[in-house]
Amino acid sequence: MRRAIYPICLTILFFFLSPAYLQAKSSPNELDHLADKALTYTQFGELDKAKLTLQQFKDTFESTSILNNFMTMDQLRILTVTFDQAEQAVTAVDMDDKERIAHVKRFRLAYDATHSSYQPLWVKMEVPVMSAFKEMKAAITEGNVNLYHEYLNEFLVQYSIVQPSIQVDLASERAQEVHARVQFVDRYRQDILSDESNLLEVDKLEHDLHKLFDEMTGDETDPSFWWVMFTTGGIIVSTLSYVGFRKYRAEHTKKEPKRLHD
Repeated sequence: MRRAIYPICLTILFFFLSPAYLQAKSSPNELDHLADKALTYTQFGELDKAKLTLQQFKDTFESTSILNNFMTMDQLRILTVTFDQAEQAVTAVDMDDKERIAHVKRFRLAYDATHSSYQPLWVKMEVPVMSAFKEMKAAITEGNVNLYHEYLNEFLVQYSIVQPSIQVDLASERAQEVHARVQFVDRYRQDILSDESNLLEVDKLEHDLHKLFDEMTGDETDPSFWWVMFTTGGIIVSTLSYVGFRKYRAEHTKKEPKRLHD
C-alpha cells in the first residue's frame, strides 16, 4: 500500500507540470494579452493591426479546447456576440471612433469576465458609469432638459460596455433586473422629467448599480490563490513526508541486525 502512494504523488505532481495543464493556465494570459492589444490598436486608430490581432485571438481561442470546456454555454454565447461586434467595428469604414472603441472594449471586458473570479476589469468602469448617472440626476433636479438627455445617452453608452460582463458575472435573474431598470429609464426618459413617480425608478437603478459594483470589489483575496496554495502545498507536504518516512524506515532496518549481533 505504501509503495503505491509514492507513484500517486508523482502522478499528481506531473499533472500540474503537464503541457495540457500548463496550456490551460497560460492560455488566459495569452488571450488577455491579445484582447488588450486589439483594444489598444483600436484606440490609436490602427485598425488593420486590430483586425489581425482579433483574428489571432480567435485562432488561439479555438485551438485551446481545454480552456473552452471551463466556459458555460451562456458565457461562450456572450463572448461570441461581443467578439463578432468588435470584429465588425474594426472593419466598418463609416463607424464613429467612440462607438468603435466601445465595441472592442465591450469584448475585452467580457472575455476577462469569463475567467476572472476576482475583481474583473469591468468593475473599473464604475467611475465613468456612475459619473454619467450622477450628472443625469443633477440635470433632472435642475430641470435642464438638454443636459439630461446628453448625460442619459452617455450613461447608456457606458452601461452598454459593461452589460455583457454583468451577464457573465451575475446570476441571470439579477442581471435581467438591472437591465430592465435601465431599459425603463431609457424608454420613459421624457416622462421622468414630468412624473415624480418615475423618479423612484431612477433611484432604484442607482441603488442597484452601487450595490453591484460594491459586491464585486468587496473581497480583496482571490479564492483561486488559496486553492492553488493549499493544493500545491498539500502535494509537497505529502510527498516529503512519505520520502522522509521511507528514509527513516531504511535507516532503522539497517540498525536492527547490528543490535541483534551485539
